[in-house]
Amino acid sequence: MNQTIKDVAAHAGFSIATVSRAINAPHTVNPVTLDKVRQSIDALNLRPSKATGSC
Repeated sequence: MNQTIKDVAAHAGFSIATVSRAINAPHTVNPVTLDKVRQSIDALNLRPSKATGSC
């Protein structure tokens, strides 16, 4: 099964909204939070989905 933003949020311990902001507007997120989100993205091997147009 593909990982989703929900999985990243659960792994990082943040809300889906916070993870979304970290991905789409990283300048609005605390650097420590951004680092944790990025670590979770790497750990879960999350990649942009062509189906969602996020490439």
